[in-house]
Amino acid sequence: MRISHRTRLTVASAGVCGVILAALFGLANYIFRTSELQRAHDILGPAILQTSAAADRGGVIPDLDEVVESNPQLSFGTFDTKGKLIAAEGTISLLPAYQWAHSMIGKPTNRDHIEWGIIDVGTARVVAGSTTTRDGLIVGVLPWKERERTMEVATLALIILWFPLVSLVGGATWIASARTFSELELLSRQAELFSESDLTRRLSIGSLDEIGQFAGRLNHFLQRIEDSVLRQRRFVEDAAHELRTPLTILRGRIETTLLSERRGDEYRDALTQVLRETERMSRLVEAMLQSALPVLDATTPLDLEPVLERSHARWLDRYIQSGVQLDMETEAILVLALEEEVDCVVDNLLTNALRASPKETTCTVRVTREGTNALLVVSDQGSGVPMDKRDAIFERFTRLEKSRNRSLGGFGVGLAVSRRLVEARGGSIKVTDSPSGGARFEVRWPCAD
Repeated sequence: MRISHRTRLTVASAGVCGVILAALFGLANYIFRTSELQRAHDILGPAILQTSAAADRGGVIPDLDEVVESNPQLSFGTFDTKGKLIAAEGTISLLPAYQWAHSMIGKPTNRDHIEWGIIDVGTARVVAGSTTTRDGLIVGVLPWKERERTMEVATLALIILWFPLVSLVGGATWIASARTFSELELLSRQAELFSESDLTRRLSIGSLDEIGQFAGRLNHFLQRIEDSVLRQRRFVEDAAHELRTPLTILRGRIETTLLSERRGDEYRDALTQVLRETERMSRLVEAMLQSALPVLDATTPLDLEPVLERSHARWLDRYIQSGVQLDMETEAILVLALEEEVDCVVDNLLTNALRASPKETTCTVRVTREGTNALLVVSDQGSGVPMDKRDAIFERFTRLEKSRNRSLGGFGVGLAVSRRLVEARGGSIKVTDSPSGGARFEVRWPCAD
């Protein structure tokens, strides 16, 4: 059976509190016992030393009455070297005390030193002290049983007090944790209401504590999931829309051709149109796949100058055939990107520039260093990009109104792919107005040197 976190927290806090209280109570009991024992030593010790000094000075049996009268709890006895009781005063038999003292001290050679112990004398328990004299031993005892009973009562009281204190801490933890775990339970109930059909729901944040921060991070994560799902959904919808047209054209052309017998050149014309539309659909599928592929890691710096020079050579003939001049200004700048990525970005920008450039105009490609970035600028002398479309053209399957003629060959995917490749390297891409009146695309890659 699983134990809830609230129960485990309560048990853990009560356990820790119990251990700490047990240690504190044990220490208090030890200090109390030591203090009582020290008090007994303070009472008994001076009397023993006083008696021992009197015996050594007089060489006779000291007067024990005076010692006992000053403290009625004391009992004293003097023994000779043979163990014979010479004198005694008090209410306790001292023979067991002498036997203990003799075993502890041995022969009477250790003067001015008291040996201490807690022994049983008949039915009584006493604190015993013993020292040697010139002619034997002096033993003094002080009742300990009453003090011991007092310490036992105190110990029992601490033990009895331990249980309610631990229970109080456990109960306080249980009550205090209710609010924390109630917020988690509320979040879990809210999460149960989430579904794929409604991705806009979010967890409510009731406070700014750790639970609130956790809910905020989950909301941020849910927002990214929603964005990802919406992009995928839009991708599927756009793909279906873009593929529907060429498939419809293909189907209509094939059905029209099969309605009646045709001459060879008519079949050839039909197949040529089918081939052209199939090639266009193949390019569309390739562009869609390219827009969905992950960006690979780049570990080796890439020099932009030779890459752009090869792109210029690759596109120069097509620009000449269209009556558009292609100029390029480059310099050696290292960026952290793959050559295929740069080729893809440049090809997409040059494709758009060629499509938008009228005859006898100029398209310029320029690469310069701008701080810590490499700045690639592709500008044309076309009609430019309207202000309200400058963000939209970087979304997939977005085309300007005047570019919706499919004979131009644009799918609205190239700029979206370019932005994804550039931003994956920490760069940026945007479009502004060109000084010559057309569009000016600016691409920034972080430099690698």
